[in-house]
Amino acid sequence: MRKKSSQPFQKKSLSQVFLKDPWPCERIAETLLENNIKHVVEIGPGGGALTKEFLKRGISVFAVEKDDRFYEILQQQFSKSEEEFGAKFTVVNQSILDFDMNTFLKENPSYKCVCGNIPYNISTNILSYLLPFLSRIEFSLLLVQLEFAQRLASPIGKKSYGSLSVYTQLRSRVNLDFIVDRKYFKPVPRVDSALVSLRRRESNYSSELLKKVETVTKVAFSKRRKKLSNSLKPLLTEEIEKNLTIDSKNSGTLGRLILGILIDTPIPIKMIGDKSLSKRDFKRVTDPLSSFGATFKLNRNYGLPLTIKGSNKLKPIKYYEKKGSAQC
Repeated sequence: MRKKSSQPFQKKSLSQVFLKDPWPCERIAETLLENNIKHVVEIGPGGGALTKEFLKRGISVFAVEKDDRFYEILQQQFSKSEEEFGAKFTVVNQSILDFDMNTFLKENPSYKCVCGNIPYNISTNILSYLLPFLSRIEFSLLLVQLEFAQRLASPIGKKSYGSLSVYTQLRSRVNLDFIVDRKYFKPVPRVDSALVSLRRRESNYSSELLKKVETVTKVAFSKRRKKLSNSLKPLLTEEIEKNLTIDSKNSGTLGRLILGILIDTPIPIKMIGDKSLSKRDFKRVTDPLSSFGATFKLNRNYGLPLTIKGSNKLKPIKYYEKKGSAQC
């Protein structure tokens, strides 16, 4: 006779898969201890397998659970967590996408970590929701589909590298920690999972600039087979388009196109090939970039190169100062 499970059945509409082996949960909880985390926001705790490992180690949990059935079970299961484990447990019946994270972090500054076994079908939505808060969250551990984790942690040049890689890595240091075979889940999914960690990256970039970068990269990667210059045209203001002649074979010209979009300031000269910028025009380009953390270093051999501090996502564009002009 088949043994009746005390846990509610999976809801396919919520893309639920449950860990049936304790080792991934234990390893995640130990990782939090190693990083001195004592308070965590848990996304979608389900039956509480991961929650229990946190509480057993004295880590207080604020859980956000959408499923009404698990919400009631979690309330009953961990109602005496402070007496039993010495750690506080709170759960709200809500989707993480509707949860007011901004207010919560302001009112509960000790909660600087987010963890969870993330539903496959809304992984991108959840990550996009969390991105603006990564500057205030020290550490995040997300158990996600392996392919999704590989995209987040992908190095430049790989096929898996895309817009998601760019704007996640701009905001955090991303690492694929370990793989969890599909056999450790119930019901068994068609793909393996992986734990990905996001550590806060100290950055001088403004939120406004980061949002613009996200917009540009999303558009740039949306049509990989098109010329980059054509993909970016919908983002051009009339003034930028009027003041810039695009040469798709010239990386410097494309670089100026992207910078013009990011700083919302037209590059003030039509440039093709080896034409030059005057010192005055060069200053008009560099001054707005300085407020976004751009740094300038004088090199005797190569003139005056421009690089964006802390970013290796765009190939540096070099402007050379020679005989009264800055030349690209």
